[in-house]
Amino acid sequence: MRRIHLFCVLAGLLGVSPAAASAQTDTILIEVVDATTERPLENVVVQLPDAGVQAITDANGRVRLGGIERGTYRMILTRPGYEREEGDFAVLRSGALRIGLQPLEVSSGAGQAILVGRVTSRESGEPLYAVTVTLVGTGLRAETMSDGLFEIRNVSPGRHVLRAERLGMATREDSIFLPPGRGLEVNVVLSTQPIPLEGFTVTAHSKWLVTSGFFRRQQTRYEGQQWDRTLLEQLRPEILQDVLETVSWVSSTPTRGYMYRGRCRMTVLVDDVRMPNWFDVDMIAPDRVEALEVYYGKGSTMPIEYIAYCGVILVWLKH
Repeated sequence: MRRIHLFCVLAGLLGVSPAAASAQTDTILIEVVDATTERPLENVVVQLPDAGVQAITDANGRVRLGGIERGTYRMILTRPGYEREEGDFAVLRSGALRIGLQPLEVSSGAGQAILVGRVTSRESGEPLYAVTVTLVGTGLRAETMSDGLFEIRNVSPGRHVLRAERLGMATREDSIFLPPGRGLEVNVVLSTQPIPLEGFTVTAHSKWLVTSGFFRRQQTRYEGQQWDRTLLEQLRPEILQDVLETVSWVSSTPTRGYMYRGRCRMTVLVDDVRMPNWFDVDMIAPDRVEALEVYYGKGSTMPIEYIAYCGVILVWLKH
């Protein structure tokens, strides 16, 4: 783990004199940037677990932590597309700290696309498993599961030929175009007879929402509700509570947070990071949210990756 020492390098900027800082808890200004481009990073989740502190950087990559007692803490920074940063954080006095996060994909993968889709039977409409889906000439392929879904990552943007084949079904090939840095969803229909078929249904999506599984969950019948950016803009909420409380079984209290039918607290995750019980969802401005999901129940009524006794609230930030 990397050890980070924080000194009073910007006390003047924070408006805190050394004398005053020694008589009170400290205020820390943290700025997070891309380690390669020096670009400020918005929506980085900053955690000090030992102090019970959790916050999210703004559009300038900054977050201000107040009321921090002097001492050494463990700091964790997470953001999709970047390496997790974790280290010791020594607070000596009020000041500022600048941290660079290393991208997981520096250059070659930055514009790569993702292809996801479902293959169904023309005759029955049921999903088809064991269908081999290939992007001709790229060496990239995938095989559908029992639900007919497939996913191919790290695809070079541009026009490709998609081939779908399965024993006993007529092979088909279609031309598709993948925009750079985006996710493309296709619905492929196969027939047992070599007859002319209707074209693909193709939809371009946010790459981030594709990789998070948002659209896969959207196609599955779970007990819950989803809002993408378009729906959120139609609702024009002032806070996320305005959206969540449109669901009849979701309620909130100032002391207990969001509850399932007023009985027990729901689990909250932001960008797949589980938040502590005291975390206030409404501290996130709605215009910083790419999508929102809420589910409840057990077993098949909940996404298996998010099973929680009282349900779960998933917040996906813009990236």
